[in-house]
Amino acid sequence: MKLNFRTKKLQKQCNDFKKCVKKFGKPCAEKIRARLDDLTDSPNLETMKLFPQARFHALTGDRNGQFALDVLHPKRLIIEPDHDPVPTLEDGSIDLKKVTQVTLVEITDYH
Repeated sequence: MKLNFRTKKLQKQCNDFKKCVKKFGKPCAEKIRARLDDLTDSPNLETMKLFPQARFHALTGDRNGQFALDVLHPKRLIIEPDHDPVPTLEDGSIDLKKVTQVTLVEITDYH
């Protein structure tokens, strides 16, 4: 799957391990790298359900249309489909099998 980043700063933090460690600490940086590898190695977003350690789940409310992946409690990767238009099923929900490109919005504790 193709992975884009919401900001250049976030892209640098994620792609430069030293910067990631400085921002999030080594254990969290290692998990971030593992989740990003899971994303880029997957053919589509549906595949993320096969990684129980990532606890892939849809978000609701003001984050409707976004998804979260566990990193190291309480941090989560927040991603959203990067398609125009976003592929949907007949019921209006996102068709995860057709999502082949996502944007990493942020790494945060949204609770």
